[in-house]
Amino acid sequence: MAANPSPGVFFCCPCRIPGRLFSKGLGDKPWCGGVHLSLADIAVGCALGYLSFRFPQIDWRDAHENLAKLADKLEARQSFIDTVPPKS
Repeated sequence: MAANPSPGVFFCCPCRIPGRLFSKGLGDKPWCGGVHLSLADIAVGCALGYLSFRFPQIDWRDAHENLAKLADKLEARQSFIDTVPPKS
């Protein structure tokens, strides 16, 4: 897999969807579907968690503050806390 050109440009592995599309789709909404948590939020949260876990060198949070805010909300949920991969 080729390296990403900059921290603000990342592909959500393994599906290769550009992160900017996630960010644009979320916009200023609190959740992907609007005002309620949905399966879309869980999917995006899992993708962002995978990105952070496998590619910590990609600083996507600064370039996509709305995604970082969503990830923070999801990471505070017990279901996400319970499924964080163990640190090696």
